[in-house]
Amino acid sequence: MSFEKDKNNRSFSAEIFLIIMAFWIGSYAYYQMFLSYKFKPLYSYLLIIFFTCFWVITQRILYPARLEPIDQGLKSIGVWMGLYTLWTSITYLYSSQSSIATESLIVALEGAALFTCFVLLVNHSVRVIELATVLAILALAGSAMCLWDFIELTFSTVTGRGAGFYSNPTIAGDIIALTMVGGFLLVPNRLKWSYIAFCGLGVLVTFSRASWLSWGVAVIGLSILRYADGERRLRWMIILSITAFIVLLLLALFSGVTEGIINKLNLQQYMTMDTFSRLGIGKASLENFSASSRWDIAKFSINMIREAPFFGYGIGYTKEWAMIETHNMYLQQWLEGGFIQLALYIGLLVLMWKMASCLGKIMLVQIALNSLFTHNNLEHPAVLLLFAFIIGTRLVASKPSTQRQVDMQSSDNQLPTATI
Repeated sequence: MSFEKDKNNRSFSAEIFLIIMAFWIGSYAYYQMFLSYKFKPLYSYLLIIFFTCFWVITQRILYPARLEPIDQGLKSIGVWMGLYTLWTSITYLYSSQSSIATESLIVALEGAALFTCFVLLVNHSVRVIELATVLAILALAGSAMCLWDFIELTFSTVTGRGAGFYSNPTIAGDIIALTMVGGFLLVPNRLKWSYIAFCGLGVLVTFSRASWLSWGVAVIGLSILRYADGERRLRWMIILSITAFIVLLLLALFSGVTEGIINKLNLQQYMTMDTFSRLGIGKASLENFSASSRWDIAKFSINMIREAPFFGYGIGYTKEWAMIETHNMYLQQWLEGGFIQLALYIGLLVLMWKMASCLGKIMLVQIALNSLFTHNNLEHPAVLLLFAFIIGTRLVASKPSTQRQVDMQSSDNQLPTATI
């Protein structure tokens, strides 16, 4: 990969637009604008779609050399996008075709369009590195906002759980854990573990167990990545630290120590029965409604799948379950679009795995696990942007492992480089 060549073929309009939209979408500022001023998210989506179409057409006509070649991986994503759009449309035909089903179809098609736009915009090594920088900033800002929101409830829709601009604590924890990984190699070496720890605090106060798991997977993955990248002296320290952390965490959660620590730190004033239960404190930990209800929904979903395993019940089916949903991407895809749609979703993860760098693969493991606890990975623009970033990491993963480092002392005439 010639970064000097990429520097000469840069499109500054696309870079500026991508950075602005990454902050706008990745921070959920667009969602807060809707809540506060009724500025519809659709306006942001249309802006992204129209700009991308205009930019691709003008670049193709005026500056064809600036466009990255369409490699085999990108062609595979294009084929997947066509199949996904086609099958999603077909599932609407045998759905209830209610207003909920129609809205679900619109959201799915919006997601497909945004995903396509993000993939095209990120398809350049310079923009991948710039996006990684944005992700690191988003991880830190999101963590700070969650910590503030936990202490002084401002944005969160759930008392006792921080969320920041994301409003939903679970979404906040997932995004922070993922963006933390995306920006990891752009953080100076001496600050990397402080960066991970601070993001961990942000994830902790969301009290989302799925996000805790995602952050833990990230720590293990990044530790292995650092070890494989030449820091061999850290091998045993990393293994012992992770083992000690897991043992201490289990002891704290199941021995009652957590409650004593919280009382001594006077944190109980910020917490609720729900957050206590998520920490394994008191009787509430044995009566956790969230976990038990999700298990009941999963059993119900599996029983329904047995009746229509191949084609499912049509798009929007799970959203018609009044106040409950599957909270599971795999079950939702199978229920609504049958085995075909489930295969399409898993197929996307496999395609991305083949294209991703080591860092991208860590993020994919997070997403694969996260899919067991959420049902809208293909609907949230921020997650779709991260999907595009994972695909884009293939463009900056061609250097030898000995060069897997970031040059943080770049000048105006030198482009920062990194193997992500």
